[in-house]
Order: sequence, then C-alpha cells, then structure tokens
Amino acid sequence: MRLLAIFLISVLALHAVAGVCDVASVSSYLTSGSGFSFVPKKVDYVIVLDRSGSMEGQKINNVKQAATRLIAELPPTDRAAIISFSNTAIVHQSLTSDHQLLAASVATIDAEYGTKYSPALEATIAEFANSPNERAMIFLSDGRSDYSESDEDLLRLTEQLSRNNVCILTISYALGDEASPLLRDMAEQGAAYGCGEHFSASEQGTELQSVFQQIYRSISSSELLTVSTTFAGDDYKVIVSSKLNGKPVPGADATGCVDAVEIATNLYSNEKRYASFSGAQGALTVPDGEYTHESIARITCGGTCNIAGKDEGILQKGACVQTYVALASYVTGETQLVRITPTGFNPQSVAGRQGTLVVWANSDDVPRRIQSQYFDTVVEPGKNFTYAIEAVGTLLYADPERNYSGSITPLAGTGNDVLLVIDESGSMKGDGIREARDAASKFFGLLSSADRGALITFSQQARVVQGFTSDHETLQRAASTLRSEGATNYVPALKLASGQIPSQRPILIFMSDGVPTDAEGAKAILAQTDVLRKQGWCIMTVGFGQEGAAAKELLTSMAGTDECGAFLYAASGRLTQTFGTIYQLSQGRNDLVFEELDMPRITLRTKAKITTKINTKTGRAVPEEDYACSPLALVQVRAESTTSTLTYEENKYAGELSLHRGRNDIELIASVAATDDPSKAFVGTRQTRVYSLSPLWLILLPLLLATIIYLRVSRSE
Repeated sequence: MRLLAIFLISVLALHAVAGVCDVASVSSYLTSGSGFSFVPKKVDYVIVLDRSGSMEGQKINNVKQAATRLIAELPPTDRAAIISFSNTAIVHQSLTSDHQLLAASVATIDAEYGTKYSPALEATIAEFANSPNERAMIFLSDGRSDYSESDEDLLRLTEQLSRNNVCILTISYALGDEASPLLRDMAEQGAAYGCGEHFSASEQGTELQSVFQQIYRSISSSELLTVSTTFAGDDYKVIVSSKLNGKPVPGADATGCVDAVEIATNLYSNEKRYASFSGAQGALTVPDGEYTHESIARITCGGTCNIAGKDEGILQKGACVQTYVALASYVTGETQLVRITPTGFNPQSVAGRQGTLVVWANSDDVPRRIQSQYFDTVVEPGKNFTYAIEAVGTLLYADPERNYSGSITPLAGTGNDVLLVIDESGSMKGDGIREARDAASKFFGLLSSADRGALITFSQQARVVQGFTSDHETLQRAASTLRSEGATNYVPALKLASGQIPSQRPILIFMSDGVPTDAEGAKAILAQTDVLRKQGWCIMTVGFGQEGAAAKELLTSMAGTDECGAFLYAASGRLTQTFGTIYQLSQGRNDLVFEELDMPRITLRTKAKITTKINTKTGRAVPEEDYACSPLALVQVRAESTTSTLTYEENKYAGELSLHRGRNDIELIASVAATDDPSKAFVGTRQTRVYSLSPLWLILLPLLLATIIYLRVSRSE
C-alpha cells in the first residue's frame, strides 16, 4: 500500500530487523481520544480529467461514468473537487462532501480543443491550499500536451504538490501498451516524496472503473503498522512493524512518537477468552494447542495523529520464533530516487544523510528483487520500495537474479541541530517576551552554515514554530512571532521536541521563566526528558528571571548529569548573554581557565566551600574592563544533587555547594558575555570530584589506623 507522506514522515524513527511470520494484518486510524474505536481517515481528492478533442465520443463518456461511480463510493467524511482541462482548466466543483453536486459537475464536462497540463496542475495546487485532510490528486489523460510545456516545468508543479503532502496518482488512458512517460514520471516523483503511483487503462469503460476503484482502495486503507503475534517457547510475543523499511518498532524506542507502543491482546480458546495481555511480550502459561487471537497496537505521535495496527487469526504455540536487532533510524524527508530498469539500477550508488529516504521505483515490465543484509523484497512493475538510510556504514544491495548491484552510503553531518524550546506563557508578557524574541533571534544568527535550527514554543499547549532548517533568516523571522499567553506546561513541549528528527549532533535548549503547571507533575516531565536523552539529545536548560530561579531544581534535573547537559540561570536582561554562553559551550570553547581552585577532595560535610579565580588563556584575570563585557563572570557549579552560583568577592568567586554522601562529580562552568553580542562570549569548564564521607568515618579511620599499626608491630616482633 502507498502511504501518504504526512504520515510517512511522522510515524518512524527506531526500527529493527525481523523474521516475519505469515499472519494477515490490517490497519486503520484511531480517534485521538482514549480507547480503540476505529474511524476512517478523512481524504480530499482532486479529480483532474482530460477533456481535449481526442477524448470526444465514448472515451469521455467512459471517463465521466468511472468518475461518477468513484464519487458514489466515497464516504461522507471524504471531499472531492472536479477539474477538467484542454487548452485551459475549468474548476467544475471545488472541494465539497456533497456527492450529488460532484456528480452533477462531472456531467457538464464536454470534449474540445487541445491538451495543456500546466493550467490543471496550477488549479490543483490552489484547490489543496487550505486542505486540512490527507490529499490525493487523480490525474487522467490520453496524451501529451500539445503546447510548449517542458516536462521539467510540469514536474516542478508536481513536486510542489508532493511537498504539500499530495499523493500523485496518474492514469494513462486509452494509450494501448504505450503508457505516457510524463505521467509515469509524475507518479514516480510523487512516490519519491512518499505517495505516488501510475496506472494504465484501455478504452473499455469497465477497466477504467476498476482502476478508479483500485486507486480508492489504496488511498482509503493505509497499513502503517503491522502486528505479528507469535509464541517463542512459553513467551507470547507481539511484534509491531512499520511499513517503512518493514522493521519492528520496539516499544519505547519509537523515536518521533511521544509514547511507547501500546498493545492490547486477547487469546481465545474454544471461543472463550483464555488470557488478556498488555505489552510487547510476556511469559504466559499457555498449554500447547491452537488459539484464535486479536492484537491491537497503537502509537500516538506528537498528539496530532494516532496510528494503529490490528492482527487477527489462528495462532499455534511454537509455530514461529521471531528475533530482532534494533537499529537507529531518523527520517529527514530528503529523498533519493533509484529507478529499476531492464539494464540495472539508475543511479547505481547513492549517498545521503542518516534518515534520507531511498525510493526504488520499478520502471521495468517484470517484478524485480532487491536484496541486502537488512531487506529482501520483490518490487512489482510500477511499484516502489522505500528504505531510510541508517548510520551503519555503506550498505550493499543487489538484484541476485540479474547480478546487478548498488550501494548506499550514509553521510555524516558536520554541524549541530539546535532546537530552541521557549516559554511563551502569560508570565512572559511585556519585557520578558521581547527579550526572548531578541535572544532567540541573535542566537540563530550565531549558527554556522553547517548548523540547523528549529523553534518550539509552549504555554498551555506547544507549537512547532519552525522545523529544522539551515536558513537562519527564516529562523530569525520565526523568533519574531513569539507571543505571551496561557499557562506553563512543560510536557507538551517536550513531547513535540521528541518528534523532531535531527540529522546531526542534536542539542536542545529549554528555557522557562517559571515553575511548570503540568497536572502530571515533575515525574512526568523528567520521564519525558529521559526519552529525549535516550534519543541522543544534549539537553541544556535555562531558568529566566526571578520565577525561573524558583524552577532551578527541576530544570537542573532535566539537564541531567551527563557531560553534555547543563543548567544556566539568566537574570532579566541577560538572556541573550546566556544563550551566547550555551552556543560557545556547544562549540567546545574553553577561553577561560580556573586557577587557585580551592575545593575539598574529601569531606565529612554535606556542604563544600568553593573559591576560585578565573583567568583567560592569555593570563589576564577576569573581570577586566577592556573586555567590553559585563563586569562579572557567571560561575555555576553542578553536582548530581544541586547547582550553585558563585558570587564575586575580591577578585575571587566563592560559594557553597550541597553534596550527597559518597562520590560527587563536579562541573564548573564560567562565562563572560558581552551585553549585546553573544558571539563575544568567553566560556570555560572544569571537572573535579569530591567524596563526602559519613561522620562514622571519624570512628572508623582511627580504628583502621590503629589496626594497621598493630599488624606492623606484630610482624616486626
């Protein structure tokens, strides 16, 4: 089945290689609420029909009958529009769910004049401009354009539709064995973006009606998830696979989706429910024998779409054993098209960033096999196979029957993918939101040409203001749209962040000016932060203003204790400088050095006193007026249990840090930032370790020392 691009990009990120049991599967879409009530998805169709003079007579009558029959089969939730073209295009009916109006508009089509594609494609682009639903264009013609239209120009219009998530379905009508190369190329280009297919139909009316019905079935039922249910010994397993790459989606590792895969399973024996089970696999005491079963799987993606798969059938204990090996995959939306021709693969070798989609389109007249260590599939004529490039080295593939081969090479990203997540709740109103706009805009201006940026904002809900792009001016324009209203809910923003797909080193900067108002509490916030950390994100948090200081403990925990995470506090008026500090840290800068660091190595206390002097690498002490920087360096000390800010006193920085018993890994971060230019920030870091011992050691150490002395004296005697 062909997938619509909007769902293709949002559903996947981690997949796995699996042996698949022969179990039938179906899938459909769930409502966004709880439970598993299945509902049809909403689709908008634009039906584009050739009415040139060559269609006159029985041909145009057959087309009108086939289109009318398709309209009659559409469910009430679907809409359609009717466009016809000759040398100009006519919109007979704009998108509507009134099927009687649609049928009446088809009846008014008459054949006349020449054939020109571009007006019809332009009218289709306009028709889909405000469509909130899934989109499909059905484009039928019996010949090439009679006018001076280049294939390149027409394919650019088709690409514009594909980028707008329109499925491109083309029909070569009454052309005999010579299908239109342009119509085939239009469909293949759509397939490269996630959905497209070319069909051929003879002049017979019944065959054309069959093609229209085939198109409707392929769009109305998408198999985004496949659910396989097996026994392995006494373990009952449910494996959920995606259609992209054909790999299992292992539960909580479903990057790009906010929750783990939810699975509900019922086993039946002699028509009575034997067991009910929730989870991807489990050990059940199930006697040998035959069972009927039903397994339903669901993934919730970003709160915007709910996708499910369902598996029903006969299950024989011990009949099949499945294993899988998890492989990380990103889906970036970039594509590489490989045509399968009678003479081999064209091009033979491709390269792309991790997550680039490689689409093999079979332009041959016979089925062709593609085999590698990760997939083995047969691609039917006119069909496609899609694979997401993974960062596992060059992948060799081949057609073993014809001894043709090719390769896929992953390209490593050279920059950072930086995601800004900014609080725009009501408490940011006034100077706060203006400062956030300015700081975000200046931060995006710092990014190098190799860096990409993205922006998410949150209040009561969260929104993706701008997805990942290397166009820094676009990012700065997005930053200017920040507004201030509503509550301060962290979880929706973190869930949206987990759905953003990086292609190089991922850095998340989370800024808030207050304590969260999420009903789920801190536990849910930290759980979602852990999901991001497992996805590989480096998390840096910023507490902004007086209320941001109140959220320090939670924001520190969100940043974590790994070598990449950090919490920084930004007083009002210093957000730009703090973002500049974070940028310099992300670049691995160390312009400052800690000297005369006075900090205990071993202490019996739970609080450690710290003093330090900071110099630049040139030996100049900080602060010095000729920096044209803020007068004081900001020094923060992080341990597993707490974060402290040191105060400036007599050319040194002093403070106190809370410790927990045992080993404490300490990181010091110092920054001096220009007041209006974050690119001039100076930063430095240092790691050290402090052991906080229990007072019991006051007793144990003398005893240990006395024991050692006694043993030595005894040996000497």
